[in-house]
Amino acid sequence: MEKMAKEIEQEFEKIKSKVDPKLLYNPKFISLFEKACSYVNQFTMRDRLNHSISVSEDGKNIIITDEGKNKTYGQDKDTVMSTTISLDGENITEEYSLGILYKNPNPENRDLDLNLVTAYENKVYDENGIQITYGSFSDTFPFSSRTFSGNLKRQVLTNFKPTFGIGMMGPQLPRFYENAEAKFAYRYPQNLGVAYLVEREEKQNRQGKIKSTACAVHTEYPEELQILSSKPIAVFENGKYEPTGKYAGMSFDAVAEIYKKFFVDGIERSKTKENDPEMYDRIINVVNQSNHKSK
Repeated sequence: MEKMAKEIEQEFEKIKSKVDPKLLYNPKFISLFEKACSYVNQFTMRDRLNHSISVSEDGKNIIITDEGKNKTYGQDKDTVMSTTISLDGENITEEYSLGILYKNPNPENRDLDLNLVTAYENKVYDENGIQITYGSFSDTFPFSSRTFSGNLKRQVLTNFKPTFGIGMMGPQLPRFYENAEAKFAYRYPQNLGVAYLVEREEKQNRQGKIKSTACAVHTEYPEELQILSSKPIAVFENGKYEPTGKYAGMSFDAVAEIYKKFFVDGIERSKTKENDPEMYDRIINVVNQSNHKSK
């Protein structure tokens, strides 16, 4: 761990002067950069083809890429990983892409002898380092070696990559998908205690499923957008959010106000106040500003 930390520090020193100051001094930037550099250690990479850390000319984008062989379960699998940390106005976005190409474990299906497993994550943090969106997408796409065009990196970062953005439909599907699962959650500064979650399942050539709910946000690490429970506080039906459980029959605005207070109370009891007082102050400042605007 100490060796890896030193290597990451050295990598950071190489690019620091090229990075846009707004990106560099965002409270979340350093941890995102360290995480991106350490992702490769999740895999046993062999015959590494490429490892690179590049910064765009304007300093607003950092791209960390690894390509090589990932040896798991006794089989070498072609693997590509890429993380982009970018500046968008005052916010920063972390985009993570993973693609693993391996032989189909089902020998009976001779027409499809390859599988491409893909996984994507997209997170947006505001200027205070508070996460405001989270998106994920995963799929396994089977095809024959005759139909695979090669260049795994290009395939993973273009044809099989979804698009994330706020909306009731969740992530926009990529060009190719087979049995995809996607999630997208977002919250607003006016109420950091409520997250809006879109869950989507799509099968090629079949009608997909989309479910939209409102959920409580976990307060132990309030800067991260983590859903507190699998049980939603409201379900989107008939064009609006309908509260569920003990809040059934109430207006959604009233329920949202209850969870806004729960969120603040939870922060006061969390370890954040003691372990990260600067982040605690930032979150409380956002909460106070939203309360002032609502009066």
